[in-house]
Amino acid sequence: MATDASDGPSPDPVEPEPVEPDPAETDPAEGPQEPAPPRRRWPPVLVLLVVTGLVLLWGATLAERMVGRPTPWLGAVPFLLPHLYLAALLACVGLVALASRRRLAAVLALAHAGVGLVLWGPGWVTLGVGPQDDDLVVLSWNVKRVGQWDEDTAIDPARCLRQVVARAGPELLVLQEINRGQLEELVRTQDFACEFAAYRGEGQTVGGTAACAHSSLGALTLGRPLDMPEGWHYTFAEVATPSGSLNLLAVHLPALGPSDHELEEAVEGLRRLDPGGVGSIVGALAGGTERQVAAVRELLADLETLGDPTVVAGDFNSPPDTRIHRRLRRQLADVWTVAGRGPGFTRLISGWLPLRIDYVYLKDLSPVSAETLPDRCGSDHAPLLARIRRPRRPG
Repeated sequence: MATDASDGPSPDPVEPEPVEPDPAETDPAEGPQEPAPPRRRWPPVLVLLVVTGLVLLWGATLAERMVGRPTPWLGAVPFLLPHLYLAALLACVGLVALASRRRLAAVLALAHAGVGLVLWGPGWVTLGVGPQDDDLVVLSWNVKRVGQWDEDTAIDPARCLRQVVARAGPELLVLQEINRGQLEELVRTQDFACEFAAYRGEGQTVGGTAACAHSSLGALTLGRPLDMPEGWHYTFAEVATPSGSLNLLAVHLPALGPSDHELEEAVEGLRRLDPGGVGSIVGALAGGTERQVAAVRELLADLETLGDPTVVAGDFNSPPDTRIHRRLRRQLADVWTVAGRGPGFTRLISGWLPLRIDYVYLKDLSPVSAETLPDRCGSDHAPLLARIRRPRRPG
């Protein structure tokens, strides 16, 4: 009789064989791998702050250029514009590295860098004409009274000044913050003829500006002080060269207002989270800007009366993005912008803030090159050396 298999005893359950880990997939030296920690991200509020800062900076840059008379706070923006753009660019780089939306951060960084290139890119490209052996050399320098009020005896500023001038070999020399006695001492050792104008008053120790021409270039035929607002003066000289007359203006614009000490106090206040000093600095900048605008108006009016090629050089006490320089560049060629390379800083404000405040401008002349010299001889300004194409006699 057949037996139903279903009635028989149940087979024992079969246990699965343990699976051994593949030695090729496990590193016995490292052991089990832990999951990687999540990448640190910037908090959204910081991302929002950076984006808002970029929009405000771009808007302030555009508005300051479009408004005829900007408010004091808006008018203060150009004084720190390259530094503000650099700080914003570093913040953008931080966004690219740490923000969750890296593509958006990269677009913002590239857009910001593009705006910076439009504003300052030409200053890093030399566009001057090619050099020639007979190019004119112009040296402009604020010599800070040649150590008249300096107690530092480590160097002899007067001797250092003579050595720097001799090495540079300029045919045109423009000096600021020098007095008549110091200028006469320089002329005795160098073959220059100079015209001097005191800022205010008279006397051998009263500071002023000097416009000088080397005998190898030609003779000074005219020279006189020219007026600026508030009783301030600068120097005009005319040089008779073999190719015709050449005008030379030695300029020193009034300071913008805040002293180095006031700036240091404002910075120290910010460290204590006290912004009160910043408001006074902005107010002083606004007042100083209006004085400089009035001075440049007088300067341009004087230039309209001069028909010969002209060199305008000196200490303008303001960085290149300010209103007065945008106005000057509409009528004159800024040698550094055309033929210099890099930022061209000539002074450290309060010993830490680099600015370009010394210039050589040209009317009906061609820039060749521009550079700053390392020897300051106790001055707080770097000498500015420019080479320009020698004017040719028509025909």
